[in-house]
Amino acid sequence: MRTHTGEKPYKCDVCGKEFIQLRHLQDHMRTHTGEKPYKCDVCEKAFKHSQSLRSHMKTHTGVKPYKCDVCERSLSGAKALKDHMLIHTGEKPHKCYVCMKAFIRSRDLQTHTRTHTGEKRYTCDLCGKAFTCSSDLQSHRRILHSEDKPYKCNMCDKAFTRSGSLQIHMRIHTGEKPYKCDMCGKAFNNVSNFNCHMKLHTGDKSYQCDVCGKAFTQLQNLHKHRRIHTGDNPYKCDVCGKAFKQSGGLKKHMRTNTDDKHNKCDVCQKAFNHSSHLLNHMRIHTGDIHSVKHLTESHEDTYWRKTLYTCDVCGMAFNRSSCKLRHMRIHTGDKPYECGVCGQKFSRSDTLQRHMRIHICNNK
Repeated sequence: MRTHTGEKPYKCDVCGKEFIQLRHLQDHMRTHTGEKPYKCDVCEKAFKHSQSLRSHMKTHTGVKPYKCDVCERSLSGAKALKDHMLIHTGEKPHKCYVCMKAFIRSRDLQTHTRTHTGEKRYTCDLCGKAFTCSSDLQSHRRILHSEDKPYKCNMCDKAFTRSGSLQIHMRIHTGEKPYKCDMCGKAFNNVSNFNCHMKLHTGDKSYQCDVCGKAFTQLQNLHKHRRIHTGDNPYKCDVCGKAFKQSGGLKKHMRTNTDDKHNKCDVCQKAFNHSSHLLNHMRIHTGDIHSVKHLTESHEDTYWRKTLYTCDVCGMAFNRSSCKLRHMRIHTGDKPYECGVCGQKFSRSDTLQRHMRIHICNNK
């Protein structure tokens, strides 16, 4: 009868929310206590509600009775389908009132708010590292403290710590790309890459460097950028000891040590360590001299007289437009690279990087 009368006699002592039934209040209290009494026997993931556990069990059994009418993706639960549909509609109903960032799911908003409060309630009992959400802690345990990878691909034998990672991986074999950009038509096999791509259209750069103020669309790009200020070079060559800021730089360098020249010219069969060097070389055969570097004497007489990038002020010529642009700053006095510590400005980014080492050494 309380459904008709509107009576809600059971009230939460923490937030004041009222409920019709006692069991609803008891379920609600777990949002404050963090208690998760319903545990999966397969992967030990825990849940606040029995219904959440039942929906989760379908990820192990493979039962996915709910199908999306737009991309035909199958999901294990009705709520999962409802949340998934928001990806297609673009609706983000859950908004953060601190920074106004919006989210598709309420739990994503709850996790996000902890970045403002600094709360990290989930701590690893093995290494002490703390996390803002339980799923990050569970992933951390599986990846760093366990060798167990129960989710195996039946096509290439690759194994994963999470079922979701296996599902995304399977799209490599099937070619499925369910996330399509409405603006340019580009498609992606996972939602995170799709979201990163959409920021290119919206101009959203929510990750900002606290040293120089430069903003990025992806968090990983911000982490890479910070190494310019810290001087950190985490990727080290085992052969010569040279260190690099990014893994790609180390991979390119390793080809120099191994003499791996797998990029071969189809015209003259000359081989190169890097694809960029091959591309540069091919311009000699095509006659495109604008970006050719390191011309040999035999090529110089034939090609060097052709049109280069010439400075309108002093007549100096360059083999790349970027070199000319950098040179023009000598005439204009433009210094776009500013030190976030002392405010000194520079015309080149590499000069700023060398300058930053002064502050790094002074802080040691």
